Amino acid sequence: MDNRILGKYEIHERIADGSIGSIFKGKDTKKGSLVAIKIVHEEHSNNRVFSANLRKAVVQAMQLEHPNLIKFYDVGEYKNRLCYVMEYVEGTSIIKQTLYRGRLTECWSLDIVTQIATALEYANSHGIIHQNLTPNHIILNARVKIGDLGLPIPEKADTTAIAPYLSPEQQKKEDLDTRSDVYSLGALWYYMLTNSIPFEKLNLQKLMDGSLEQSLETLQRYHPQIFWPSCEVIFKMTHKEREYRYQNFTQVLEDIEKVKRGPFNLPNKIPIKKFRHCFCPSEIDVRFGKIAIEKGWITQEEIEECLNYQEKYALAGAIVNLGQIMLDQEKITPQQKISLDKIEMEQLLDQIDAGFLEEANAHHLYPKDKIQELKKWQKQGVRGVAIGLSDQQPTDDKMRETILATVKHKMSIKKAKLMLETAVEGELLTQTRFDKTIRIYQAHRCFGRFVSVEEIILERGFMDKTVMAALKRAMARSELTGKPALNYLQER
Repeated sequence: MDNRILGKYEIHERIADGSIGSIFKGKDTKKGSLVAIKIVHEEHSNNRVFSANLRKAVVQAMQLEHPNLIKFYDVGEYKNRLCYVMEYVEGTSIIKQTLYRGRLTECWSLDIVTQIATALEYANSHGIIHQNLTPNHIILNARVKIGDLGLPIPEKADTTAIAPYLSPEQQKKEDLDTRSDVYSLGALWYYMLTNSIPFEKLNLQKLMDGSLEQSLETLQRYHPQIFWPSCEVIFKMTHKEREYRYQNFTQVLEDIEKVKRGPFNLPNKIPIKKFRHCFCPSEIDVRFGKIAIEKGWITQEEIEECLNYQEKYALAGAIVNLGQIMLDQEKITPQQKISLDKIEMEQLLDQIDAGFLEEANAHHLYPKDKIQELKKWQKQGVRGVAIGLSDQQPTDDKMRETILATVKHKMSIKKAKLMLETAVEGELLTQTRFDKTIRIYQAHRCFGRFVSVEEIILERGFMDKTVMAALKRAMARSELTGKPALNYLQER
């Protein structure tokens, strides 16, 4: 291949292939800078209508200058095929980022959407509609870069892959305006938050002919992890009727700033101050929080703030773990979040291993030399010893069950006693029922079984489920914030 194109550009290696053409890395010989050169496939170059529209779109895009838009430099022909020259950008597309790393955090997605909306607001003010905003066309670099701005889609192209990001009016081949790009950005944002194709579980044919009835309720049913405030904005951006969407990107950016500022305004129908509407942080959440506090990464006041966000999300139908909340609220760094995941698992395995080996040794469940060998491994940092042993067939199944029950008992008894005492002090449980719960618990222990205090209370009808949920919430929050559990019961 002749490596000179349009007089001043050199073509180097091929770096990508697309539906319209192939992209090559190149060099501007006059400026000495790298460029990206796209050579349009022959079938599209020979289509006079499409090639004329594409050339016109590139010329229009060449007039724009914005830090979030990939710059177009030149357009012409190479060996009778249409070609155009663009800014060379290194980075990762959103599609690759989600493929390798999973869904994006809310904070990151908000930053990306803000940059895209700002760039499209600028482009739309110059009369240019993107028309093809998909995860493949967004590059994550030091800043977000948007590619293929305003370029037409070949009439006979297979749009199955991009259909979820095209507005209903674009599917119907109606005239487009800013609101079409608003729709596409909403669908793209949805993808970033969920790592799922928008409306993937719905009817693709209805999506492609523009007859699909989208609703926020449907989106949350399939992807409850979408945060309520972001979901409200996405819903308005992707409304089927463009009259009910945001009418321009200025309006979109205004609401995104409200989401960023928080705390989020949830619908009035969620009465979060009553027992019947209560969210309890999980044991994993509590372990995450305690580790972060012990490491000095977050204060108890900041933990409570994160717990409040978590509860609001949960009451709106989105269950998000506390570690993710801390990251989204920028209380911890991504590296600290990775460390939290690792430390939490290590501590849990250490706790299980220690208890299991102690009881296995006391009851002579395994040969003494085997136990000593495993303890040696444990001291050397090997984890998961108990899991490995539990997979082996012991000499006495009944004894093995007893040991497992004892391990669970040792891991939970301290919290169980504190919960019962708090329940009595908070007048949620009578002293008589307190005593009876203890006797039933001890009876199960005598028979080598483990039944939690919570299970006993609920099974016997000593406490309503909603009251138990409020009690557990109070205990979890108290453990993380250092405040008396009764404070949280009184506020509800």
